[in-house]
Amino acid sequence: MMVAKMDTSKIRPARTPCVTSPQSATTRDDAAAKASIIDSQILFGCGKLIYIDHAGQRYTLRVTRENKLILTK
Repeated sequence: MMVAKMDTSKIRPARTPCVTSPQSATTRDDAAAKASIIDSQILFGCGKLIYIDHAGQRYTLRVTRENKLILTK
């Protein structure tokens, strides 16, 4: 399996530092403001399928014919 390196120079960092307190993000908008934004074209490149390793598990993220994202375990 080929593992491509992602160009991290185009990733926009979170606007505020990471927080550990669950009370700090009280609304959905607050949580979204603290998230990093990665354009899906950067992740997928010319392909339609990527694998994501998270906490010892492998997930598949794919783009459908309708241009929607599907994440499966």
